[in-house]
Amino acid sequence: MSALVRSMQADLPGLPLVEGATPGKSAVAEAPEKDWAKVNIDLFAAIDNALALYRKGEAKGAAEAVQDSYFDVFEGSGMEAKVGARDAGFKSRLEGHFSMLIGQAKQGVPSATLEATVAAMRADFAKAAELLGKGRNSPRHCSSTPS
Repeated sequence: MSALVRSMQADLPGLPLVEGATPGKSAVAEAPEKDWAKVNIDLFAAIDNALALYRKGEAKGAAEAVQDSYFDVFEGSGMEAKVGARDAGFKSRLEGHFSMLIGQAKQGVPSATLEATVAAMRADFAKAAELLGKGRNSPRHCSSTPS
């Protein structure tokens, strides 16, 4: 394996730069720190909006709002990918909360059932924010996973 790494390191410096790239600059070093707690605040503002729609009898709108929160916030913020890179099983668990909420809304379950699902979701997303830390995107920070 180390021979492969050495071979790649020897070959990489000779590769041409991508158009617009500047040698010697690291995109990772320049990336702003991500505040995952803020991402959770945004996510649960959207989820709370979905719950409000559901309580008003707008089950379809609530399901769509949950789906939008998945794509716009969870996936759009990069949280889904970052969690998945650290713990694929935990990422699946987080995704399962969205599926559960959408399914429950479509089934017309009592609001209290959705609220219990959201409470469990909040707990897991708090663990996700803790797992990711603030701006800790390097692989060396990936050693601990939530239980």
